[in-house]
Amino acid sequence: MKTNNIRRVDCSFMEEWKDVAGYEGLYRVSTMGRIQGPRKILRPGADGGGYLAVNLCKNGSQILTKVHRLVAEAFTPNPDQKPEVDHINRDRTDNRVENLQWSTKRENMLNTHRHDRQQYGIYWVKLRSIYEVKFRVNKQMRHYGWHTTIEEATRVRDSAICDLNRSDELPMQILADLGPDLVVSD
Repeated sequence: MKTNNIRRVDCSFMEEWKDVAGYEGLYRVSTMGRIQGPRKILRPGADGGGYLAVNLCKNGSQILTKVHRLVAEAFTPNPDQKPEVDHINRDRTDNRVENLQWSTKRENMLNTHRHDRQQYGIYWVKLRSIYEVKFRVNKQMRHYGWHTTIEEATRVRDSAICDLNRSDELPMQILADLGPDLVVSD
């Protein structure tokens, strides 16, 4: 009989903790995006925009605070005093310090546009650890399968877009946003 020897790896030594500014001695924030309260690690909830947030309490008042801001304020230098924290990979729940950067509103919007153009129609399904290719055509969602790599998903997406372009089903605005390499002209 074969047994699986699964060994858990302790990565906590790589996680750095600092006090939350204004809440020293009460709350700490880690480089992995975790918040420690007076008695335990807090479980953040999603706000209306999909960002993770926690309630911080002090002197009887409670403030809902976004986790990515706490991480950036503690670990990411901001010499240019930029006002926004940008999730580099666009995943609003990924609050690791290496995924955050300070930005202006314009820089944040440009990152969104650049990412959306590269990833249009490709979605990471966290629960299944797989990429799904789908997009809306003429008000109907079309599904183009599940794929294990981003390269495979991109290849399937690009092929589907070219096919839809040949049949004039894809709106011209989407084609313009995706760039000239996906536009097929006869």
